[in-house]
Amino acid sequence: MDHSVTDQSSILSFIEDNWNLGRIGGGSTDAIAGTLNGMFDFGDEREDRRGEDHGTRRVILDPVSGQILDDDARD
Repeated sequence: MDHSVTDQSSILSFIEDNWNLGRIGGGSTDAIAGTLNGMFDFGDEREDRRGEDHGTRRVILDPVSGQILDDDARD
C-alpha cells in the first residue's frame, strides 16, 4: 500500500524515468508528477516481512497464446 500523492501524469513520468526517455516538456505535468516508486519493490530482497522466502520467478509467455513457455519454478 502506498499513500503518495499521484495522478495520471505520474504514469507517464514513471515510463519516462524507467526507460530514460526524458520529459515531454512544453508545460506537461509529468515534470511535477508524484512518483509511483512506492508502489513497487525493485529491491533484491527475497523475504517478506514475516521472514518467508518467496524467491524471484521468471516466467516467459508465448506471445500468441499466453501459455507459459518457461517458468523458473518448474526447474
